[in-house]
Amino acid sequence: MLVILIALLSLAGWSELDAPGFKVLYQPGMESYARDILKQAPGAKSLLEEQLHRSFDQPVSIVISASAEFGKIQPGSPPEWASATAYPEKNLIFLKPLARADVEDVGQTFLHELAHLLIYQRLNGRPVPHWFDEGMAVLASGEFSFDRFRILAQIGISGQYLRFSELDQGFPFNTNLAQLAYLESEDMVSFIMDTLGPEKYGQLLDRIAAGDDFYAALAKLSGMPFNEMEKNWLHRLRYRYGLALALGGSGSLWFLVSVLFLAAYIVKRRKTREIKREFETEEQMYRMGRGDDEHEYEEDDEESGGRNTWH
Repeated sequence: MLVILIALLSLAGWSELDAPGFKVLYQPGMESYARDILKQAPGAKSLLEEQLHRSFDQPVSIVISASAEFGKIQPGSPPEWASATAYPEKNLIFLKPLARADVEDVGQTFLHELAHLLIYQRLNGRPVPHWFDEGMAVLASGEFSFDRFRILAQIGISGQYLRFSELDQGFPFNTNLAQLAYLESEDMVSFIMDTLGPEKYGQLLDRIAAGDDFYAALAKLSGMPFNEMEKNWLHRLRYRYGLALALGGSGSLWFLVSVLFLAAYIVKRRKTREIKREFETEEQMYRMGRGDDEHEYEEDDEESGGRNTWH
């Protein structure tokens, strides 16, 4: 399927760029995005490999298109709000730069989708709850939003949220509910990582990759069933935000949220600068090793289906 797609897009006037391990196909008018993504790709891959404690050798194909073609050229049917999709079993990513998005936004979205591909390989394609997969991808890509603090504060105060059992197979198509699902999932994965610690979290990934059921492996390593862990997660949210509300009213709560936002923003900007420096280093090393030759890789002709994700 991938070889056919590349051939059809080439006949339609699309262009192609290559780097070791990556191929970018892009529609006319998308060259600036394509070049920036290709510039980021090797460094982004190295960063994710470091986080997942695993190296990955399979080539990745990236297709960048305008909105009109985005849903027509891919195997699945993404929701209207999606700006990117990933097909892990095909090592295939589709990107749709939005009108209001700058190059940095598209790069962040690419990192999220690349995380899905590498997480899938890290787990040997074993099934995991959809919320866990998405939560890992959000954390790995370092995405940031002020809405995170506002929405988590509302959950902590009201106790109302989307139960994780409802997110096992997928997220709602409604934009607001999908945003809530993403934020919950990121915070729950963060809570699991804090609860288990780095060593046991790595063991969790290893057990899943070996074929263990996600919930059974998590219960074994944490010493509690997931429903109890979910209650503990909600308790942490209530403690964080409910305490501020009890001590000083809503003004204190939003002051706390603002402080957390500012602190997270500073950390995020620092991390972005570090990532950019790593990307630049990777690019320099690539150019030094490449000389004037273009690098290409051979496509895998095998057809494969599988789960897809969108962002």
